[in-house]
Amino acid sequence: MALSPANYGQILNQVLNLSGIDRATLPTLEWNLFRDLSSRRLKYAWQAAKWPEVTVTESRTITQTGGDEGNYIALNQAGQTEIGEVFAVWNKSPKSNQDQVSLTWYLSENGIQIAENNTTAYLWFRKTVPTLTGALYSSSSAYSTGDQVYDNTAGQFYEANQPVAAGSNSPTDQPSYWDVVAIPNIFFDYLVRGTYSDYLRHNGELDRARVAEADARDVLDHELLKLHTQQGQTTRLEVAGY
Repeated sequence: MALSPANYGQILNQVLNLSGIDRATLPTLEWNLFRDLSSRRLKYAWQAAKWPEVTVTESRTITQTGGDEGNYIALNQAGQTEIGEVFAVWNKSPKSNQDQVSLTWYLSENGIQIAENNTTAYLWFRKTVPTLTGALYSSSSAYSTGDQVYDNTAGQFYEANQPVAAGSNSPTDQPSYWDVVAIPNIFFDYLVRGTYSDYLRHNGELDRARVAEADARDVLDHELLKLHTQQGQTTRLEVAGY
């Protein structure tokens, strides 16, 4: 069962509170800035560890060319979760088998090259990180499949999964037209503090930004500590900073 995503509207409210900004008077330009800063921080957190919330194990069909291109798995097979970073490739699902064998693989321009002649493989990989790009949903606008909007009522970003005509077709009114851009809850506090730090740095308040950055790192370190000590996972933290 999927966990409920973090609410971006609540993230933004906390960042604005720290920044001393009244949301009711927040201009669009500043709103876009906070969105872009949060998106940047989401990428850092997403790629900082092999979080269970952003990694999956799924089967894939192996393209067997019979030629010089060899056997490979495309990273963006139609109807499948797009693949980000690959961690392991097996001949069987490790979820239901104890005798799975690691396949020989490497990355190429085709995707994941497989040395063996298997027709399917099971991959453990990180999903591609979402980018927050949407503007506020407008009922006077039509949207194409893949367009992203922000629904102020729900406090979430959404992507259209089909063409959406102008009218009362917001994600709140017509949820079947839209897919939420899910932000894992474990990143909530990091996004608040990291976005605040970046906002201070954007305004030239470097001393305050360094303090806020240390606070953001502490939050992410705490989540990583839980991953290690309480859940028994092994990974390494890689976070960009100053």
